[in-house]
Amino acid sequence: MSTHFTALRFASLTLAALALLSGLPNAASAQQPGQPEAKVPELQWFRGASGYERAIELQKATGADMFVVFYREGVANEKGLYRWMKTKGFESSLFHNALRDYIKVKVELNKKAHERLAIQEFNVKKTPAVYVVRPNGWNKRCDFFNWDGKQPKLLAPEKMVEELQKNSSPAEQKTE
Repeated sequence: MSTHFTALRFASLTLAALALLSGLPNAASAQQPGQPEAKVPELQWFRGASGYERAIELQKATGADMFVVFYREGVANEKGLYRWMKTKGFESSLFHNALRDYIKVKVELNKKAHERLAIQEFNVKKTPAVYVVRPNGWNKRCDFFNWDGKQPKLLAPEKMVEELQKNSSPAEQKTE
């Protein structure tokens, strides 16, 4: 499955690059005739490696950036950082509104081989880890914690939005 997944990802990136170089519309985001327009679900979070794979398909149809969060519930200090980031950052109305046009994915890192293979491109060692995955396949890590000294400090929601937009594709870099 991972070889097939990697081959599909490579093929879609190659087609997108060829379309870009030739000046044609991006084939990956072109809508098929007779099909309803694909939309980013504003409230839905895809979960796990299978959710990430479904999000890639939606990204191909919409051209939207993905917001991917890796977390681990089994490691106490990582679980605490994730919950802090979630409740004080992600659930703030400012940040929640900024995520509206992103395809949102949560992946809990665990020991299941198929989960690890599907997301190995991120090479996540410590969580929480947050990435923006652009339609061209590039992923950019978002740093929502300031590690001055020994204690982490979560960025304020407005700074988290700035970090999100800084790492997003130009279509997602809105100024409000």
